[in-house]
Amino acid sequence: MLTLIIGLSIVKVSVENSMSTTGAELSHLQDEVDKYKKENSLLKERYLTSASLTEIASKAATTGFASSSSEINLAGPLPLAVNR
Repeated sequence: MLTLIIGLSIVKVSVENSMSTTGAELSHLQDEVDKYKKENSLLKERYLTSASLTEIASKAATTGFASSSSEINLAGPLPLAVNR
């Protein structure tokens, strides 16, 4: 009976020790996840800003591209109805 109590006590201590280590690792991993979520959010914001039409138009204007006010249609006029 005494050996059973000692054995169960040893098992309990080892389980509690592994749980405390796992908790510390979990906390560290959660901190990393939070850091990456924040970084991802900042990168997404930078991407959306740089991909916006006003930003692209501004960069195009500074590099010398000019907007065309006339339309060019390479296809001929389409018939309204098909004769059968």
